[in-house]
Amino acid sequence: MPATQRIELVSERDTMTIDTRHGPIRFLADTGILRMRAETLLTKEPDTITWLDSFDPGEVFWDIGANVGVYSLYAARTGKPSKILAFEPSPWNFATLVRSAELNGWNDRISPYCVAISDQTKLDTLHMKNAFFGSAQCSFGEPVNQWGGRLDVALEQAAIGFSIDAFIVTFDPPFPNRIKIDVDGLDGAVARGMARTVRDERVRSVLIEIDQARTGELDEVTRIMGEGGLELRNPPPAGGWIESNNFCFTRPGF
Repeated sequence: MPATQRIELVSERDTMTIDTRHGPIRFLADTGILRMRAETLLTKEPDTITWLDSFDPGEVFWDIGANVGVYSLYAARTGKPSKILAFEPSPWNFATLVRSAELNGWNDRISPYCVAISDQTKLDTLHMKNAFFGSAQCSFGEPVNQWGGRLDVALEQAAIGFSIDAFIVTFDPPFPNRIKIDVDGLDGAVARGMARTVRDERVRSVLIEIDQARTGELDEVTRIMGEGGLELRNPPPAGGWIESNNFCFTRPGF
């Protein structure tokens, strides 16, 4: 059976379509958690959706810690980014991301890479709290969770990691104008590994998720982004942090 027909059979049986203001998106959703990922696309992180909607046409979007790619898929559906690079080291999430991109016919828009992003370029271990499609809380190198404690590891796998700075120097990929970072506890490491990149004025904004248990990490990230000319546009609310916070660093004028 041709591969395209095989994909269609899977899509009829195991996919979900979510309507957005830009049009429908099809998701591989053959497990409960994958259905949840699809169903909460517009409600789980409305600030991320608003940020993606703010992009200018032709920009390049990097999705770091893409999981199963719901925000890469949404960005593609907006029609604004000229290219989307999605980085996800979990083999299950990566496979789901690739299949969902194919179901929508967006292989030319989304380039998925099964690599970890951190502050170093190295071979190391990917520690995974759960070994199933759509799971979160993976840690590259050290088995730490999003709160800074030790990760309860269900599976470990060899993986390759890059800093953003090294990835750009090594491969000369489409240069990012917008970067989303959601890596469950290694956000500071990712920021350290992109210190040179954010000094480039082509980087217009960075959205990074930091947990309330790691408030000290925000100071480090703010310093790195500030040295690159990016300003924190949404400091922690006066009433205190929520469990996880998306902080947006933006270059003046964007």
